[in-house]
Amino acid sequence: MVMALPATVFYFTTYDNLSVWLKKKMGCRRAFKPDKWTPPDWTAAAVAGIAARTIAVTVVSPVEMIRTKMQSQKLTYNEVGHLIRSSWATKGISSFYLGWTPTMLRNIPFSGIYWAGYDWFKTTLQRHQGPNHNPFAVSFASGAAAGIIASIFTHPFDVIKTNCQIRIGGTADDMNKSISVVIREMYQTRGWSAFSAGLVPRLVKVSPACAIMISFYEYFKYLFQTK
Repeated sequence: MVMALPATVFYFTTYDNLSVWLKKKMGCRRAFKPDKWTPPDWTAAAVAGIAARTIAVTVVSPVEMIRTKMQSQKLTYNEVGHLIRSSWATKGISSFYLGWTPTMLRNIPFSGIYWAGYDWFKTTLQRHQGPNHNPFAVSFASGAAAGIIASIFTHPFDVIKTNCQIRIGGTADDMNKSISVVIREMYQTRGWSAFSAGLVPRLVKVSPACAIMISFYEYFKYLFQTK
């Protein structure tokens, strides 16, 4: 909760403002320079999502490291405190950014695919249902569909990220392993199936999570704008 609440607020606010600004720029370009090619609106959503996610992940990465470690082992909060101190002594601040690179390798394409897909699904459904469309239902369906597609394409990076992050609190050798070494060890242990481990549980989690978050966000935004 400490990680998710500020990260979600920051992420959605940054995305929304940047997306609106980019779409406005594209609209001006279409109006004043119709002879020149302008990218479709979903590209603005993709760029805004990537930028917002990059900033949000960097800010909350240390907290996510601790959460991932607590999910991989049964730890008390006292043990978590000891883990943080020992990790700091072993590798300094960089120990709390283990897995940052594979996280970004997952989140950059995920955010790009998700927001581009969401914008496309939302626009298509709104056009199909007309002016009397239900904004909550449209956002829910669009968020769920986009979340499924983005999760399938980026799942291998999620598995690599988790394998990197659970090394926090381990030996210096374990914490200094490069991403290529982690990938090679995963492949040698389980073959290609290692990179699809947990796909179904992730889809079960991500699809409704994306749908619920974006639908409530869009609903309350719509509600406040109409008041």
